[in-house]
Amino acid sequence: MGILYWGKIKKARTTAEHNARNSSDCGVPGTFVPNMSDRDRYRWKAVKIGGKVPRVEVRKTVAGKSPLDGSGTFAQILILVFADREQISMNGKALLDAGELADAVVEARTALLA
Repeated sequence: MGILYWGKIKKARTTAEHNARNSSDCGVPGTFVPNMSDRDRYRWKAVKIGGKVPRVEVRKTVAGKSPLDGSGTFAQILILVFADREQISMNGKALLDAGELADAVVEARTALLA
């Protein structure tokens, strides 16, 4: 069993309920609040995408305490895995277990090239 979850994530609430509960008060571009359970939010999720630029999109929300100063860390991570490279985006500090990121990328690339 790999680190990535390839299944469809169930919504925690209806879209109308979610939008009423979670909105950016000034409509900031890029604001994203996942509509899923905490269990699903904090797991590695993957989707294989075909087309002109085949890739696997991997997402995860991480939270923890910095080992440097004990401050809270929180980030939403997006990794685009292509046949020959990765593109990583996140919106904060990400504290991950050793090897976790590498394991996710290797599994995604293996699925992409299969």
